[in-house]
Amino acid sequence: MLAAAGLGGAVPAVIGVVLWGLGGRPGVRGQGRRHRYGGAGPAGLPFGLFDTGFGVCRFAGSLALGTLYDRSATGLVAFSVVLQLAALPLLLAVRTER
Repeated sequence: MLAAAGLGGAVPAVIGVVLWGLGGRPGVRGQGRRHRYGGAGPAGLPFGLFDTGFGVCRFAGSLALGTLYDRSATGLVAFSVVLQLAALPLLLAVRTER
């Protein structure tokens, strides 16, 4: 999402930053987790495990993207887009029908 902000111009930058901001909001991310893990185990364990994994992966991604940013902004955008496209099959595989 933030990759759009690096493409140049005001419109892609605003769209990228807005989408990035929405993705980081606890209310946007947390509602589905509360519903799924509400009665599982001790009260905070599922949330803690998820948030720990999320934080570790976010740090690793930030480190990789920061390193790419130092070398090539175009490489950073390309890497971000490729990773997001690679995540689509996983997202479709775990999606539940309602």
